[in-house]
Amino acid sequence: MSADSAALIAVIGFSAAASPLEPAWPSTHRALLPVAGKPLIVHLVEQLATGGIRHLRIAGSIQQYAVRQRLRDGREWGITVRYSDLHDADLRMQTLLERGQCLYLCGDNLHIGDFAEISPAGNPRVADPMERSDSSAYWSLSSAGPACYSIAAATRRPYTRDPISTLRRYHDANVAVAAARTSLLVPGRTAKPGVAIDWDSYLAPDVLLGEGITIGKHCRIDRRVQLDTQCVLSNGVIIGRDTRLRNVSVLPNTYIGAGTRLRNAVVAPQGLFDLDGQFWPTQDRTVIGRVRSNAEERTGIPTEKLSVLEKDLCPIA
Repeated sequence: MSADSAALIAVIGFSAAASPLEPAWPSTHRALLPVAGKPLIVHLVEQLATGGIRHLRIAGSIQQYAVRQRLRDGREWGITVRYSDLHDADLRMQTLLERGQCLYLCGDNLHIGDFAEISPAGNPRVADPMERSDSSAYWSLSSAGPACYSIAAATRRPYTRDPISTLRRYHDANVAVAAARTSLLVPGRTAKPGVAIDWDSYLAPDVLLGEGITIGKHCRIDRRVQLDTQCVLSNGVIIGRDTRLRNVSVLPNTYIGAGTRLRNAVVAPQGLFDLDGQFWPTQDRTVIGRVRSNAEERTGIPTEKLSVLEKDLCPIA
């Protein structure tokens, strides 16, 4: 960690874009969209902590309460997190007045890059902090723009940012992160090449797993289930016996009933999306439904409490 990164403050704001997962996932919680077992905002905080950033300021927004519930004070990552009533531009200006420079990020985008040893290239200190048009004092995460102030220039590593504006892009990002094709950390242990399983998940002995499979916390997968390829199960997913999935993302706390066949879809407790963004509400709750009512949809935090349905469907061996 460089002296520059240790002293640098990161300001995190949020876009006004709607979630691609409406109506199955609230648009006010876009920063908590689950990607390979973690909300977007958690992936970002981990990257910053790894890059040596120790101080975060969260801008005010309709999302802030949910983000606060998930990040708390930041001690989980060895950093400090502070929350402000000021929105993006105003919080940036306040930080510039106090510190002379800051790093600005959008908390509901997927940031893909290696932030190790973040340090400024050049001396990006503001001449007039009150001049809102002077953006050279803060670094915006960008692969383009002024070379002295882009993350790609500061870290000398490739960097991209994905706002995840469509269902297809959401699924592709989910699969790419789960398959370890990015620098982001995927929770869980490696069961075999191309398969990661997080803690407290039960799989029947005869479950068949292909490549590119990620299974979150507290999942239960019954007998003779096939997860063929590129399947990402979020926390608390229950799958009944004789089910087969291929190229599917499943949102937290979703139940998929016995004998179901799904491919090229994003599955939610209320129904499923095709990858073109069309939503199909569930007509039969025994086929697709909700496992439990917990706070993950609002805070990104999974619960360990098992529901009656879970206990009946997949008893722990």
